Amino acid sequence: MPSDDNPIWHVLDNDQHEVEQNRRYLREMGLVTFIEQLPLLFDSLRRELEVAPEGVSTPLTCWLNTDGGPTPAPDFVLRVLMFQSAHSQYLHAAAHLLRGQSLELFGHARTMIENAGIAYLSRSKPELASLYLTADGQYQKLTKSWAILPKDDPLMGKLNAAFELASSMFHSNFVAVAGKIRTTVSLSESTATFENAMEYRDREGDGGRLYLRHVAWLIATTYRVLRVLAASFSLGESVWHRRMEIFDEEFHALIDRLGPETLVFAPGKSSATYEHDTTN
Repeated sequence: MPSDDNPIWHVLDNDQHEVEQNRRYLREMGLVTFIEQLPLLFDSLRRELEVAPEGVSTPLTCWLNTDGGPTPAPDFVLRVLMFQSAHSQYLHAAAHLLRGQSLELFGHARTMIENAGIAYLSRSKPELASLYLTADGQYQKLTKSWAILPKDDPLMGKLNAAFELASSMFHSNFVAVAGKIRTTVSLSESTATFENAMEYRDREGDGGRLYLRHVAWLIATTYRVLRVLAASFSLGESVWHRRMEIFDEEFHALIDRLGPETLVFAPGKSSATYEHDTTN
């Protein structure tokens, strides 16, 4: 018979407590407002696209006349799907953060970045859409990371670096596990004892700095994903762009106050993770 006295229900009950604690902590650090703003920026970008002027990729300008009547252009459909998936992946990643499971966000972030890259590439390669919608194997060959996230593209280069980091964190079992384990070994004249415990959450790792680095990285990366998604729909300057500029300025001002040297993955700003973004 099902029982409430089961580890899965204990985990979920603890999650609720952890969410409240982390939400309070991130509010004190000034970060929660940026976590909350990002899904609103996804929504406002969607609304901008729905009412964008003629010439921009919107539902009103991306219909084809076929024998069966008006049909949305396949490449537009693909971009919409990638947009919706990216939004969903951000929500999953943020949910892990608020549960104190920051090492679990990288798989979702990796998919979110990939979504943005594919949407952007579909502008120049609209044939990707029919390959995707028919599950053609050629689609995978044309959407390798080097193709969807070219390092020499001013808009995509930083997302390429973020994708590589997310991939290394997602694929490396050691990296994902090392931040959670607590191991002790004790020896006596007759016995040797090995004790290993694995934390379900990682907020306390490295004195809390690991968690904050991951929070700031997700915010910065999602901001860039939104910029790429807007570009993939050829959205011109709009109120949304001004909101993004304000978001970027306020976020980097906060990082400067918190101390960027404690929030980067590598010494200096070589990682470019929190560098002020001026590319359009």
